Amino acid sequence: MFYGGGTGVAFLAFAALATLYAGDPDGAHTLNAAGLAHAVSPTMRSWGSYVAGEIESAIGHAALAEQHYVRAIDLARTSGAPFIVGVATVGLVTVRATAGHVDDALRGYRDVFD
Repeated sequence: MFYGGGTGVAFLAFAALATLYAGDPDGAHTLNAAGLAHAVSPTMRSWGSYVAGEIESAIGHAALAEQHYVRAIDLARTSGAPFIVGVATVGLVTVRATAGHVDDALRGYRDVFD
């Protein structure tokens, strides 16, 4: 399989999201894990962490999703990837709100809008 550094890792992450949205979280996990195994840069690792958060969120594992989203945000900030910071922050506050942590979620939305 062609990984092509960052490009190949990104393709696997996008494929994982598409697979998740098509209703196959196990397949999504497999694709994302393959991408993360080849991710070297903080940006690609943050993208993979974001996708992992989406997968865990979709299957109801809020605590794991939160961990992945926080890691994605931290790595994306380190590498200067504001898009990933944004989408991971939205995922994070959604998981927090769904888990009943409304005050934390509302504080987190400030980061999304600022």
